[in-house]
Amino acid sequence: MKARIDAIVKGELVRQFVPGAQVAVAENGRIIYTKGYGLREIGSRLPVDANTAFAIGSVTKQFTAAAIMLLAQQGKLNVDDKLSKYLPDAPHASEVTLRNLLTHTSGIVGFTEVPNFSLLLPTPSSPQRIVSTIADKPLAFKPGTRWEYSNTNFVLLGMVISKVSGQPYADFIRDHFFVPLGMTRAWYTRTEEIHADDARGYTEFMFGLPDEHAYLSDWSWYDAAGGLTMSAADLAQWDIALDSGRAVSPSSFAEMTAPFVLAGGKSTGYGFGIATGSVFGRRTVGHDGLVSGFSAENLTFPNDRVAVVLSANGDNFAYVHAIRAIAAVLYGTKDPQASRPFVPISEPAAQVAAAKTELEALLAGSPDLSRMTPDLALTLPPYRIAQLKEDGRLMGEPLDVQPSSIDRRPPLTIYRYRVRFKSALAEWVYSVTDSGKFAGFSLQAWQ
Repeated sequence: MKARIDAIVKGELVRQFVPGAQVAVAENGRIIYTKGYGLREIGSRLPVDANTAFAIGSVTKQFTAAAIMLLAQQGKLNVDDKLSKYLPDAPHASEVTLRNLLTHTSGIVGFTEVPNFSLLLPTPSSPQRIVSTIADKPLAFKPGTRWEYSNTNFVLLGMVISKVSGQPYADFIRDHFFVPLGMTRAWYTRTEEIHADDARGYTEFMFGLPDEHAYLSDWSWYDAAGGLTMSAADLAQWDIALDSGRAVSPSSFAEMTAPFVLAGGKSTGYGFGIATGSVFGRRTVGHDGLVSGFSAENLTFPNDRVAVVLSANGDNFAYVHAIRAIAAVLYGTKDPQASRPFVPISEPAAQVAAAKTELEALLAGSPDLSRMTPDLALTLPPYRIAQLKEDGRLMGEPLDVQPSSIDRRPPLTIYRYRVRFKSALAEWVYSVTDSGKFAGFSLQAWQ
């Protein structure tokens, strides 16, 4: 089993041009396997080992939600309280509850979706500054009637934790979870505080080799929505603590993992900072994470007391195939989705043709920067445009483009396509603002 897991992770690193990764597997309350692969830093050729720590992005939301539940257990708050009880000056504070924030049903706009957000990232921030970026935005919908992922929700929850506990968010998480649970390779990420064993984050530009980020994000922007760093083994230790009632009470964890039901009776498939679902017919709870330079997936099978953690220092890492393949090894089965048929969605032929034209222009090294937002154009200096052209030469003409999904999230609409080249399948993703400007794009191995 170990050899098969090793082959899966090593193979994905090569296939996806990711420098390094780390895996941990827990079963029945103990970690049964953990290992590092590849490099934690390309320039010095430093390898990933058991002590390497990776930023976990939005997996952080599990910790924020657990902190809220711990304060609820102590009688210091109630998840059905209005936000105004704790943060009276916050946007829409009298309209949303803590439960709405925890379940992404508040309608409060996500700060990561504001125009030209990437231009803000290199500058220091604070929870107050983060919230101020959306303070004038109306609710996207009436609270409790729709599910829409919003990082602002969890920044606000972090502010509630600080207000109620009297401790900064990072200190509360450290004192109530990291220290008592023995999570020695876990910390709140700070731009000015680099640990010796921190993995360096990389972004992969199209199908080329990984590049270090042209500019670093200031980690203060991620806060209680995505600001934690830890080893895969420590994240697996967290799963064990949740399962055993050591992090929060069993009843609190049960509430965290219960999918929220909308006003119309439809389940969202999301609890408190935890997504719910099934793999191989087995119930799963967990969360994924994507933050500048890093990807992570924390998947647990609570009925079987099994957890699989996979972290990588590449924000292009498509981890779904790998995490399911590892789970298939553990369960001695085959992944039925490994050869699943592709079913394209219906989309106007003109839109599909436009998507193909835009991709061809990029791979020809001739993107129209005037049609892009300023922060997207900033990511395309001449050397990267030259790299695009080289990628296009190696890959050849896109032979077939089929739409797979559309995600409308004002002010952005995100389009996804499956693209067939002569020797590869890829996923072409790009986002467009309501004003028609291109806001982002990626081309990754299809999974």
